[in-house]
Amino acid sequence: MILSYIILILIAGAVLAALTSRWQNRLSFYISILSQLGAFGLALGLLFSASHITFSQSIYDLNISWIPVIGANLHLSADGLSLLLIVFTLFLGLIGSWLSKNLPQPGFFHFQFLILLAGINGIFMAADLLLFFFFWEMMLVPMYFLMARYRDTSQSENTPFKFLFYTQVSGLIMLLGILTLFFIHGRQTSIYTFELSELINTTLPLPISLLIMLSFVLAFLVKLPVIPFQGWMPAAFSASPLAVILTGILVKTGAYGILRLAIPLFPEASVLFAPTAMALGVVTILYAGFIAYSSNDIRRIAAYSSISHTGFIIIGLYAFNLMSWQGVIYQMIASAISVGGLAILAESLYTRTQTYDITQMGGLWSKASVFSGFGLFISLALLGLPALANFVAEFLILAGTFQQSITVAVLASLGIVVAAAYSLRIVQKVYVGEYKGPEQISDFTLREKLIMGILAIVLVVLGMYSRPITQTTEKMLKQTLILDTEQPTYQLPDNAASVKLFSNPQID
Repeated sequence: MILSYIILILIAGAVLAALTSRWQNRLSFYISILSQLGAFGLALGLLFSASHITFSQSIYDLNISWIPVIGANLHLSADGLSLLLIVFTLFLGLIGSWLSKNLPQPGFFHFQFLILLAGINGIFMAADLLLFFFFWEMMLVPMYFLMARYRDTSQSENTPFKFLFYTQVSGLIMLLGILTLFFIHGRQTSIYTFELSELINTTLPLPISLLIMLSFVLAFLVKLPVIPFQGWMPAAFSASPLAVILTGILVKTGAYGILRLAIPLFPEASVLFAPTAMALGVVTILYAGFIAYSSNDIRRIAAYSSISHTGFIIIGLYAFNLMSWQGVIYQMIASAISVGGLAILAESLYTRTQTYDITQMGGLWSKASVFSGFGLFISLALLGLPALANFVAEFLILAGTFQQSITVAVLASLGIVVAAAYSLRIVQKVYVGEYKGPEQISDFTLREKLIMGILAIVLVVLGMYSRPITQTTEKMLKQTLILDTEQPTYQLPDNAASVKLFSNPQID
């Protein structure tokens, strides 16, 4: 029952924020912050016991009948992975709300934003596939309205429609996969249910399993996104202040879906799909990295940097070992913070120079040293400087991938070189050299210093001390592992994936 309070607090805060904005706009901001703090505190308290919790069987479960005639339940559950992502989502939600303090129509923004957060947290809790789909669709509507209201109107492309089209079509294909799995399981067992713990035991011929899995994976790849499903992402980064929300919260639901649903439900098909997924991951890393290097719009650089990071997530997911999966969890967090920080810098830069073009800037260090210092720090984080969170994430992913495919690991590592190129190009164009810009330019305000300072501290702490995250998620990841890591290739003896848990030395 306690998990439902997190969602209910956010929904109640959304309604109150909308109602109070009729009398006092600023009041909706404070209600939004308080409701998120309440949900954050509740989730953080649960996280301390998360390493001993099993998904769908935790002591915090809420499981009540929803639509009895079709076997659908309101089943909320959480384990270490779920609670970690919930806490992280609410943390970035607070950052996003703080950034949006002075937006027009604050009641509208905070209502839609809190409903969006409720939907995303519901995805991380859903132990029923129909409920998962409900929350998956629930987060699309507020995101569409936020984009429509706050997007950059100077751009001709219809960003909200592009986002809705990509995600809605892929979501409906996933729904077809859910229903197919539902009916197959019902015919086999005479029990029609959407319970994840029950559907995992469904016996499927390999061709059918592959088709259903692809219906799930398509929706998740679009949300990440990876090449060639990235079309909505760069456009969405023009919808300030939603870039932080997009890279930090929304796109990570795709990786969670693969790890929680696609691989456990379809292990044999996932093994068969792994070479293709890794190829997509490598193409995404390199293609997006080169686009980021060739771009002059700092928002576009941030968008393609985020897309490049999702390539590492994909190859890590389909390396099928504990080390790579822990790297995936780390990458989800580190990428969100570093790319989100770059997006914040982009908007702060625009308010001071009225341009996003890095070729129109230069020498900012001589005029705004604090701003430039944080900018240099974020650039170093993006290129994977040791002792920062991005380095830990990429090292774990590449080390785990190396055990499955040396070729993929080597090609993916080239993405780090490309990341260094576009990160240092930002430093060269914006912060050093001869000053180009307005005669009077202000440095960071106290609010901007606090926001960027918090993000910088998190990147350093996670880069120096990884044990809390690895210990919190280790039990769940071990239970999900399906591939014998000693096998040099993806073999499917008798149409079944070999099952063996991979154990590694304690990662600190």
